[in-house]
Amino acid sequence: MIDIYSCYIVGAKVHPAESAVLATEMMTETFSIHGTLQVVHADRGTSMTSKTVAALLSDLEVTKSHSRPRVSNDNPFSEAWFKTLKFAPVFPESFGSLGDARRTQDYVVKRTSEGKGEKEIMRCLKRYVAREIYRVLQNPRPGLLTNDLAC
Repeated sequence: MIDIYSCYIVGAKVHPAESAVLATEMMTETFSIHGTLQVVHADRGTSMTSKTVAALLSDLEVTKSHSRPRVSNDNPFSEAWFKTLKFAPVFPESFGSLGDARRTQDYVVKRTSEGKGEKEIMRCLKRYVAREIYRVLQNPRPGLLTNDLAC
């Protein structure tokens, strides 16, 4: 979740699949930390338009707003942020585990909160990946490289 006025990321989660229950849990957690919002704007994804999320927002008296159908640029800042994550060279196929995906997401959230732009975040991610690869090549675990390279 991004505060579109300050461009501050107030909540972010990575899960193996998207669901209404997970979206509701994230909103509940975010609202408990930052307070209940007056308006929540979301895309028209199945989890954000679900009855579970609608019931939560209704109970909290939060106005819900959705993007116009088939219009991908209603909120260009949010769309740019999601594009940074979705099209990063390390997302999602290259993650070794869900923990790796969450570490990367935490890193992007941290850099965004520092005011870094999309290009700067991508540059930092690429440097980070290069350092990780170099570290593994310099100090390989026994059998790691030989098992991976065996055909």
